[in-house]
Amino acid sequence: MKKLLTLVVTSLMASVAVAQLDTAALASAIDNPSRPAQDKERDANRKAPEVLSFLGLEAGMTAMDLIAIDGW
Repeated sequence: MKKLLTLVVTSLMASVAVAQLDTAALASAIDNPSRPAQDKERDANRKAPEVLSFLGLEAGMTAMDLIAIDGW
């Protein structure tokens, strides 16, 4: 039981650390004035910083969206 409790606490601590990722670089990229207006309009629904933080993605990692449909 003690091992299970340790595993649960460790998992929770790791998820909190992922949730606190610095998203300054992403915010800077999103605010880039050269981005198409259509992309900027969709930002509110996409919630890119929250999604990337939830997935645990960090700078330097590579991700692949297999069902991008209209792109992201």
